[in-house]
Amino acid sequence: MTDRQRRILKEITALYIKTGTPISSGMLAEHLPFDLSAATVRLELARLENEGYITQPHVSSGSIPTPEAFREVFGNVADHETKRKRRTHPNVAIENITDAVPYLARQMRLMAFGYGTQDQVCIMGFQYLTNFPEFYDPETMSEFFSIVDRLSSISLENILGMLPRGGEPGIFIGSQNPFMASDSFGMVVGRVPEGQLLAVLGPLRMNYSRAFSLVSYLTMLLSKNSYGGKEA
Repeated sequence: MTDRQRRILKEITALYIKTGTPISSGMLAEHLPFDLSAATVRLELARLENEGYITQPHVSSGSIPTPEAFREVFGNVADHETKRKRRTHPNVAIENITDAVPYLARQMRLMAFGYGTQDQVCIMGFQYLTNFPEFYDPETMSEFFSIVDRLSSISLENILGMLPRGGEPGIFIGSQNPFMASDSFGMVVGRVPEGQLLAVLGPLRMNYSRAFSLVSYLTMLLSKNSYGGKEA
């Protein structure tokens, strides 16, 4: 992939996250941070489609990024956030998982969940699903609730074992989701001391950078609380 194609892919992914609708070549050309004719944009989009990074739901519609595109764009989120020393977040009173889950759900406007002590599951944010047209589709809703049904039965150790060893949150895009191999959803999961877990679950077009930053921040707060004010 050329640098120009990577920048185009990043922009079309950002627009799709924002709008939830297929992106036309004309709209993309208007939003690119560099000058490029609509004809050249169409040529580059055709190449990206051949490589499996975008697809057209209908012949006459615009393009949408595939799960592979999201993995390409957000695959290095951990490195970028580390260089930025994490985004600035307001000071909030987060003492435990039951504080962190509703805060994460409100900030992301997505469903958040967490495993507390004794594997108790806390889930919040179902009301935000109506903000996403994807969930108007019965099959997508059925898949989503299949994932929710599995939250109380899946092995927590298996999920924690899939997270990066460096302590940063794990990003699971599309079929990487450990609860269900579906290309419809994305998830960001963070490890909390004492075998606990904090996560946000949403549609494929969720903002993974923001989710990663928030989960990092909240798990850091929870770690400090667990270790007497010091980070683990």
